[in-house]
Amino acid sequence: MRRADSLKKIKSLSVDERLDLATRKTSRLIDRMLPLIQTHANNRIISYSDTLAGQIPKSHAAHAFNDFQRAMLTSEFTSLIAFWDAIDFDKDSVPTVYELLDDPCVIKELHARKLKQAYASYGNVSILNANELDPYTLKISYRMHMKDEVQRTQREFRAQLNKLQILVPLLQKSQRLANIAGYRDRFIAHHIDTDLAEPTSRGRVYSAPRYGQERRLLRTTCKILNLLNGFLRDAWFDFDGSFEISTRNSETLWQNCSFTNLS
Repeated sequence: MRRADSLKKIKSLSVDERLDLATRKTSRLIDRMLPLIQTHANNRIISYSDTLAGQIPKSHAAHAFNDFQRAMLTSEFTSLIAFWDAIDFDKDSVPTVYELLDDPCVIKELHARKLKQAYASYGNVSILNANELDPYTLKISYRMHMKDEVQRTQREFRAQLNKLQILVPLLQKSQRLANIAGYRDRFIAHHIDTDLAEPTSRGRVYSAPRYGQERRLLRTTCKILNLLNGFLRDAWFDFDGSFEISTRNSETLWQNCSFTNLS
């Protein structure tokens, strides 16, 4: 669905529908991130180390290996940029989720839900030595804990919202996103529809991606996904653990891989 149609569709949704859709899209984006982290870990060895490349002499085999490296990098770039493609109601991307949330009524409703959850925890508050306190003191203690919980919820909500409102627009305007999106549009999607092309690459002079830009973009995307996840569901995903696991997986395979009799 084109951007203009997607914006109309989003505006036609109720507040509850926008929050529900944003939550489901964020969950699917996190699911998509995990295989991309593994691809990235593979490329750290395949393209950015001599673990395999150091075994390839000048030979016919070198041409095939160069093509293998390009294919792996192309796969990573394409998957990574898809997280930042233009707003499309039918697809999952960070800009689409951000647009679903970028409305005062949506923010107000989400804030109300957070406070409701905080108040609902009132009955679960554990007071130290509660059985030794008189009823009046115990009641005051519960109220103090409740006040602290509500204030903590409000602080976290404002902090998450501020970070999202700063990070998402900032990254959309970043040179690293423009470079990788430009590479995708120029060399992978040769006949991409200009109405669908990522705005960060459209209308700019092409600049090739620089070393490490995809890693920084990947890490920042993970950070933003966790902000969205926390903002919508009070949940947090251990992306750092996923990077560690993927690195171990890649090292186990590629460091035990050797080529012989190449010519």
